[in-house]
Amino acid sequence: MASKPKSSGVGARRDATPKTVRVLLVDTDQGISELIQQSATTGEQVQLVYARSLTEARAKLTEKSVDIAVINPQLPDGSGLDLASELDKSRRITATILIGDEPDAESAMKALRVGASDFIVKPFEKKDADERIRKVIAKQRKRRDQAQRVRRLRRLCKKLNQARVDVSKQVDILCNDLVTAYQELAGQ
Repeated sequence: MASKPKSSGVGARRDATPKTVRVLLVDTDQGISELIQQSATTGEQVQLVYARSLTEARAKLTEKSVDIAVINPQLPDGSGLDLASELDKSRRITATILIGDEPDAESAMKALRVGASDFIVKPFEKKDADERIRKVIAKQRKRRDQAQRVRRLRRLCKKLNQARVDVSKQVDILCNDLVTAYQELAGQ
């Protein structure tokens, strides 16, 4: 006897393959891109997009969205904090990590104010970068999964609401038919 395929429950994943995490690195030092790529690729599929300036980063963001943006606050054409703030205020689900040369509390506070998930001080150790980037990737995956669940629930709510409207119309028709039948019976 053939067994029936198991139906996936509410919390079941549709596929076990990991999704690619797109990481935007905005920094003038391209050597950091290799370190970020090595840090992020442990067990993850990562697509690294590199930009040297705010203008280039904004252009890349218009092409395709990213999951994580690693941004240096000091860029040749402006402040990376502005880009981090823009990403925080946008409707995108993008986590930001700021990487800077200034290891002071004020820099960290500025990073938090613009919605950054973390602030890494350069030069940083690969082990430290590994841990922090993996944590942000895990957090970002949870946020993406939650956003997908919310979109699915909204679609289901719309369907349920439309079904409620349809049932209400049918009930109104039945009530009108009952009233008409009652009036005919009363007239006889």
